[in-house]
Order: sequence, then structure tokens, then C-alpha cells
Amino acid sequence: MRGLIKKCRLSGLGAVSLTRAKARKAINELIKKKIISNGDGISILKKALKEADSERKRIKDILIKEVN
Repeated sequence: MRGLIKKCRLSGLGAVSLTRAKARKAINELIKKKIISNGDGISILKKALKEADSERKRIKDILIKEVN
């Protein structure tokens, strides 16, 4: 069971890392095309990363409750 939890956590971390990379790339494209300002891009990225971290923590808590 612990192996399954570890795999789930690693999968989640991989998804968050991929999401971060894609978010950065998308925001950089918007800045480059002058659709948003650099400051707005930074704010959007910070908000997206904060939400992703909250979701990761929520999923972790669910997994811990299911195992116990």
C-alpha cells in the first residue's frame, strides 16, 4: 500500500512540475506577444502555482486519510 501511495505522490509531483513548466511557457508567450504585461504575467503565474500547490496538498491529505 505504501508503494502505491508513493507512486501516486510522485505522479502528482510530476504533474505539478509539468503544469508549472507549461504555465510559464504560456505566460511567456503572452508577454512576448504583448497581450499581458510582465507584471501581470508574474501575478498570474504566482496565483496559478499557489492554486496548484493547494491542490497538491488537498490530494495528499485525501491519500493519507484513505490509507489510515
